[in-house]
Amino acid sequence: MNTTSPLKIQRWGGAFQVEVISDPSVKQALFGWMSAQELGPQSAWRFAGPLDSKKMGVLKHARLLVAKRPGAARTGYLCFYPPLKVAIFVEDQERRPGNNQEAPRPPRCAILRMRHSPTVYNSGGAIFAATLCVSDSVLWIEDVLTWEGKNIWNTSPFSKRWSVLKSWFESDWSEDVILQRGLAIKPRNPEALETFKSDPGDVWEFIPEDAQRRRLFWKDRRLDKMELPQFPFKPKDRPKFLEIEEQKTKEIQERRRQNQEKRQKQNTIIQASNNPVEKVGVMDTYFPNLPQHNDGSLVAVAKKEPTGPDVYSLFSAENTPLGIAVIRKMMLSLAMRTHCSEKVNVKVEWNSSFDRWEIVDVNVARNPSPASAFKKMP
Repeated sequence: MNTTSPLKIQRWGGAFQVEVISDPSVKQALFGWMSAQELGPQSAWRFAGPLDSKKMGVLKHARLLVAKRPGAARTGYLCFYPPLKVAIFVEDQERRPGNNQEAPRPPRCAILRMRHSPTVYNSGGAIFAATLCVSDSVLWIEDVLTWEGKNIWNTSPFSKRWSVLKSWFESDWSEDVILQRGLAIKPRNPEALETFKSDPGDVWEFIPEDAQRRRLFWKDRRLDKMELPQFPFKPKDRPKFLEIEEQKTKEIQERRRQNQEKRQKQNTIIQASNNPVEKVGVMDTYFPNLPQHNDGSLVAVAKKEPTGPDVYSLFSAENTPLGIAVIRKMMLSLAMRTHCSEKVNVKVEWNSSFDRWEIVDVNVARNPSPASAFKKMP
């Protein structure tokens, strides 16, 4: 029997954590689902092409928007995958072989936890274009490629796709710092071409309005102008390149300081979640407790709701409603799906961060607690 977990926790270099998919069969099924929409590592899809002299005429005759690239990270796929009902980030395939002409490295795939409406899975799923900027711990969402199981990049202009993305951010998604494990999620807003202004070293993407038109990326390869004084020079005539190097050193030190503060803040948030079993860097694990009749814990009845996965209503022994339950661990979620076809007795604790009762044990061999016991809490 294979006891290897299909997931493992990794830190990709930023202040956030991801659950990397390590099971080849799961990745193969995911890539096949993407390939059916002519996207993903098994397709010939390209997010963008270079803006060279042959394409300069596009800037004059096509309707375009412009957006600055967030660092050196490559655009990838953010998949809302119906079979697993989770959001999975898939790196773009590196298609250039190395010096030894070896096969390209297979793309990494990771589950990104976020709070969003489950309706996207019931309508066929979706695939967004997104850039995962590891150094800044930010996921920049840029475009909608498929929506409700259909490839809208082939049929809809960018303005309509951006309207779908904006509606998703406003209606179907909400910020949850703890659930996102230190990852910030933001839209990468495009700008009008008339506002375009570049500095040396910047990388930009020109986004066509028409459907089926890939972006064009361009790097400003100009160099900063410098004036070098004659040798020997006085301290007040220090070369400008020395000032630039010092400024770059200060910026690097400041980024390191900000990343350290971000990691410390994330650790503080996790410690405040009142869950002494959960540790940073360790995958969520669920161990059923032995039944104890006099341990003072509260037992409720959990009933499955049809509105989506991991949605359970809690009730007391007298069938008094206690609200929607909080489930934060993957293994608890799997245990609930195993034991709760309609209802099941669960052990609960009050979670002050969510102002709701949290399920901490499943299939408890005890009678439910009366409503008066819950009123004494918190």
